Amino acid sequence: MTARESERDYVRRMERRVFNPATQAVASTDLRASDLPPPGAGWQAISACALTLPRDLYSDGDFARLDAVVNAVAGGAPYADALPADLDGLRVILHAHQRRIRWLEREPPDLPLCRAILRRMRRLVRASLPPTP
Repeated sequence: MTARESERDYVRRMERRVFNPATQAVASTDLRASDLPPPGAGWQAISACALTLPRDLYSDGDFARLDAVVNAVAGGAPYADALPADLDGLRVILHAHQRRIRWLEREPPDLPLCRAILRRMRRLVRASLPPTP
């Protein structure tokens, strides 16, 4: 399967999940590697992933958290230093970016920021898996 097909399949699966209220939210403790878009995914896949954040984790104050990251990176800080270290914090930043692009602005998404967030999320999800026997 090509990377393009993989991304398309991911988007379809996540859209079915996001539009079903019973499965929309995924707790960070339940997040699996398969819940994250593949490396190099486009905005559609990243946006679908961002929408799986449970409602109790976000608030209107999340835009301030996103702005702090964006401003730090604009000031020359590497993403690794600007991003939160925890999975919930990373998901909140990704969700706030998705909300901003979808509802408030007409600018393109910051794909390098999104991909940096997803790289760190993948590492954290892999690190939380129990060792295989």
